[in-house]
Amino acid sequence: MKPDLVFHLVSKRKWKNRQKNGYYRPDWKEGEDSRIRCYYPDKIEEIANSQFADRRNILMLVIHLQRIISKVEFDEDLGEVYVEDQINLDAILDKIVLTPNEDGKYVIQIQN
Repeated sequence: MKPDLVFHLVSKRKWKNRQKNGYYRPDWKEGEDSRIRCYYPDKIEEIANSQFADRRNILMLVIHLQRIISKVEFDEDLGEVYVEDQINLDAILDKIVLTPNEDGKYVIQIQN
């Protein structure tokens, strides 16, 4: 079942640098996939620990799917959502600073 909320991880620095004209737009190199990868609630902890372990200044963006105006694709098997090119800022409900525990891991609990 598709969730109402999905999550995206980004460093604070990149978050500040990638907002323009009411949109969040990651920078891509030519030939790269220009979709923004977001994750279902039950996948975000795994992604945070595999991609951002031991890092600080990481933001978890809370995104409401119904508010996104860009094209959205779902991969329910992987628990991923792909947003084409950009996310309008009014679809981002919150930005939560993540702090790893003493072992450098993130514990993220999201209740439905």
